[in-house]
Amino acid sequence: MLEVTLQLVLEILVHADATDQISTPLLYLRDEHEGGDIDTYIVGFQDAGLSDVRSATIGGAGHFAPEDAPDTVWATITDFITTS
Repeated sequence: MLEVTLQLVLEILVHADATDQISTPLLYLRDEHEGGDIDTYIVGFQDAGLSDVRSATIGGAGHFAPEDAPDTVWATITDFITTS
C-alpha cells in the first residue's frame, strides 16, 4: 500500500504544472533515527508543490515503522486523519 501511495504522489508531481499547488494533506512518517533532516524533506515536498505537508517521527521503530511499532503508527495516522 505504501508503494502505491508513493507512486501516486510521484505521478501527481510529474504531471503537475510547475505553478500547481497540491492541497491534499500528506503525512510523512519515519523513525526518529532515520538519516537526514526531516525538515529538509518537508521543504522538498513543499518545493514540489505540496502545500499541506505534516511530519511525525515514530520513536523506537526501525526502518519499517509499521511493522516495528504498529500501534504508534496507527495512532499517528488516526490523529492525522481526524485533524485533516
